[in-house]
Amino acid sequence: MVSGKLRVLVLYGGDAATTPRNELVAWMVEKKALNAEPHLVAWGTPHSESTVAERVKEEIERADRAIAIVTKDVRSEYGAPNVLEEIGRWLQAKGGRTLCVIRQGGTQINSNVAGLVYLSFESRIREVFDDLRDFLADAPGVAADVKPAPAHVPTSIPRAHSSAGDFTITASPSWVLVAGRPYRRLRVDENGRTVTATFVCDDPADEFAVRQLQQRSEVELVYAHHLAQGVLSNSGITHDAQATGTVVVTIREGYERRGWQQEMSLGGPNGMSADEIAEQRARRLLTGEPKARKNDMHGPETLIRGMSATPVIESALPRLLASVDRTERLAWELVRLELVRVLLLTSCVERIDRLVLRVAAGRLVEIDFRGTRHVNSGGEPFVVDIKQDVDY
Repeated sequence: MVSGKLRVLVLYGGDAATTPRNELVAWMVEKKALNAEPHLVAWGTPHSESTVAERVKEEIERADRAIAIVTKDVRSEYGAPNVLEEIGRWLQAKGGRTLCVIRQGGTQINSNVAGLVYLSFESRIREVFDDLRDFLADAPGVAADVKPAPAHVPTSIPRAHSSAGDFTITASPSWVLVAGRPYRRLRVDENGRTVTATFVCDDPADEFAVRQLQQRSEVELVYAHHLAQGVLSNSGITHDAQATGTVVVTIREGYERRGWQQEMSLGGPNGMSADEIAEQRARRLLTGEPKARKNDMHGPETLIRGMSATPVIESALPRLLASVDRTERLAWELVRLELVRVLLLTSCVERIDRLVLRVAAGRLVEIDFRGTRHVNSGGEPFVVDIKQDVDY
């Protein structure tokens, strides 16, 4: 890359994209005033040295802006599948404000996202060059050191939710997690063992993630205080005023009894019951205490860490808060829902009765949690009750 120039990655796919791609690249090279250097994935690392996915990832990391050319394609009314996938990857890595999607007339728009630039042409891509000039000129100088944008509340959500960063978060009504990915929730319906979630796909990356879900595969759905684990019975996307996704999860009995097979207690004079161990695990997840002792894989520490795929060795909050806008209430609601997920997945409790986050000036200052453990021997259920000042 020539020093001082804006590195622009051109994404394209399908036979119909060859001519507009060539015209676009020639225009950027010719117009020196743009100070832009076009780049294609095919120009990067030799094919023998890496996979296509690796080359795309490398070029996205190196680029400052991206232009995606979406042309008619027999495989999809939305354009070439590889372009849609690459759009999703760019959005996940660097956000929508650095991406311009140029679509040929007759192709469908995946979704209408605030902050994402859409341009259209009928016969020749040169029809959009004036508008494209504005997109490139809007770049704030050389962006060689620009890092991927942190996760944030979609810009299509009204900013009225913002404040100075003082909140009391008692619920997460605006979100649902599907296979670990957050979506803006429209509704959730429960019918016996079946849970149906309907949600907004705010950008092509959201739609791509839904389309990647496989029928009859295992999936998890998190909403309110609940975690539904089971088999994906159905999924789909509709396009009306906005792109809307739907997933239907059938809960399996084994998941309803989540955590039972992991129940272990510790004997001896300083022994701990399975319930007490689970309470310590929940406390560590929420507050960071008790701290895990390095290289200690004996006694209570092994059981507190748990038998899940991801041992509990520290609080989940620093990771969850690393890339959120702390002045956004909706961002804190999403953090709360992520905590619901991890508390249930790690078998701390079977049911969450209360999870309140108190935020002051953008800092999490208090956690108030209550959850109920399952009953193994016909006795009273064990209640995990944690209310503690924190500083995250």
